[in-house]
Amino acid sequence: MPTGAQLHAFYRGVAVHERVWFIELQSGAPATWRYPNDLVVMPVWSTESRVKRILKFAPGLVGASPQSLTLGAFVEAWRSKWQTTVGGLGVNWEGPKVSGPELPAKVVFEQVSAAMVNRKRVGA
Repeated sequence: MPTGAQLHAFYRGVAVHERVWFIELQSGAPATWRYPNDLVVMPVWSTESRVKRILKFAPGLVGASPQSLTLGAFVEAWRSKWQTTVGGLGVNWEGPKVSGPELPAKVVFEQVSAAMVNRKRVGA
């Protein structure tokens, strides 16, 4: 799926269901990816089925599980504990390489908010 489509699917899915999905490790911490430049990204998805597909591709995540929070609880958790250690969010990552767009959390939250406003305006 091209990047634009991944982003649109995420914003729309979260706006409709008001949930954010992520991978929880056996330790109870959310899964993150660290890059050689020390950027840390927390991947997030719009549906449980997307997380389950990723878990099939990532043998290093044995024992990890899909978890979700309401959008409000996710934003609060981000502000209170994750934003100091995670540099951005990986949105609806997919495929055998477990990759996709990465954006600052502020941008992701703004776009989800805009999708929610648009959804309410058009009655979708």
